[in-house]
Order: sequence, then structure tokens, then C-alpha cells
Amino acid sequence: MSTKELIYRLLEALSLIKKRTLYFWAWVPRIGDFFLIKIMKKPQSKNLVFTSAGDYASRSTWSRNSERSFDLWVVFYGKEQKSWEFFKENSDYLMRRQGSKFQNILYAYKKHKDILDQYENILVADDDIIISVKDIRCWFEIHKEYNLNLSQASFDPEGKISHSVTEHQVGNILRYTNFVEVTCPLFKKKDLFRFLDIYKGDLVGWGIDWLFSSQIHREYQGKIAVIDSLVCINPLDRAKENRREIDILQPTHLRKLNWFKFQKKKNFEMYAMKTLEVVKVNVSQ
Repeated sequence: MSTKELIYRLLEALSLIKKRTLYFWAWVPRIGDFFLIKIMKKPQSKNLVFTSAGDYASRSTWSRNSERSFDLWVVFYGKEQKSWEFFKENSDYLMRRQGSKFQNILYAYKKHKDILDQYENILVADDDIIISVKDIRCWFEIHKEYNLNLSQASFDPEGKISHSVTEHQVGNILRYTNFVEVTCPLFKKKDLFRFLDIYKGDLVGWGIDWLFSSQIHREYQGKIAVIDSLVCINPLDRAKENRREIDILQPTHLRKLNWFKFQKKKNFEMYAMKTLEVVKVNVSQ
């Protein structure tokens, strides 16, 4: 048994000591910066969902059930033991670490690229996104069927709509676009890796979607899509009692400021978001 495997087993054994759980997890975040606490011996799918999850995650999205045909990697940043136990039960990979989802997948890429490299498609999703496990499975299928490099499920207008191009449109299978939002982008692995090679972890939320969308659009025009046959809800701030976990990590004004500084430094120009082509539902079938 390797030293790393021995440490994994030790961590898992310690986590099961109920009487000492609260004391143990008080110092586990430091360990989480170095080790995956839960790891699969062999991937069960070619598709991976990666999320940074806290105490207010949408548990229905992350529950393991018979519909789930993808593997789940969770980086836990919460504090509640019951939340930790839920993700320990329902994830395939688990680590404990602070940070945004892209900061954490960058960390995973640097430390565990060999694991990520075993997958073909990787969805990087917010933990509070509301979408069924069945629809995530269908999402991967559509992504593969249309040979997409980058995609997202369309957003239900009952939730947050930051960009009109991402809002659900009735009657379509999908729309080819030049932009996908940061909330829940699905990448081909190679395109995610290319983005992570240039992403330094300095941006949190603001501007990240412009970086990966523009990079992939330049390389593969017509291979980015908003999938209208799938709808998810990006919860409104008021639905979360105006509590945004990302604001604890970095306030909105600093996220904006860092993006504006990046734009100026890199001379990055944003373009008009638009639909390039629509694939309609065939009503005759």
C-alpha cells in the first residue's frame, strides 16, 4: 500500500469516529488542501460532474440514484457535519477545501490531473443549481451527439438570467451560440484543460465565462451551445435569502474590479453575445 493510500484510509477511519467528528473536521480543511479524502479506484463513467459544495447546496441535484450515469467530484467548503455526511455518501471523489469551483478544479487539475484525464466530458457546476439527475444524464448525451465542445442547459426564467442568450426558448433542441455562462458549463476534457492552462485562479466568477467561451469560440465556431431541450434553475438571490456563498469568498465589487484589471492588462475585448444557429424540435416525429 502506498503512503497516499494509507493516508486516505486513515482519514476515512478517523471520519467515522462519531464522538470525535466535530474536533476532527475542525482541522481537516488543512489536510484537504493536500489529499482527496474519498477516491474511486476506477471511474464508472466517461462523464464527470465537478462542484464546490457547501451547506446550502441543492441536495436533490447531487443525490445518488438509479438515473445517475456520471461520476461526481465534490470539493466541500461547508461547516455542517450533516452536509459533509451527505456528500460523503453521494460523491465519488471528495475533498475539503475553500475556494470557488474554478479555483478548486484548477487545484484538482494541478494535483490530480491523472484522475481528470480519465474522463471525456466534465461539467463544472454551481452547487445550488436546480436540475434533475436524469436531465444531467441527458445533457451529457446531447453534448456527445452534437459533438459540442462547450454547452449549458438553458435557464428557466423563474431563476436568475444574467444574459438573455442563456434564457430558455421553447421549440428548440439547442441553439449554437458564442457564449456559455459560468454557472454550469460542460466541457470536452481537452477544452477544459486548455482553459485551465491559462487560468491562474485570480478571477472568481466575474469574467471566467468570457475567457473560456472566447477561447473555445475562436477555435471551434459552431461548437458551443445552449441546450433548450433541458432547463435548469439558477436560484435568485432572494430565494437564498440574499445569501451568496461566493460573496463570503470574495465580495462582488472585488470580483468585478479584478476582472476589469484583467481586461485592461490583457487588452481583452468582449463581443456581442448572440445565437448563431437554431436546431428546432422536429414536430413531425
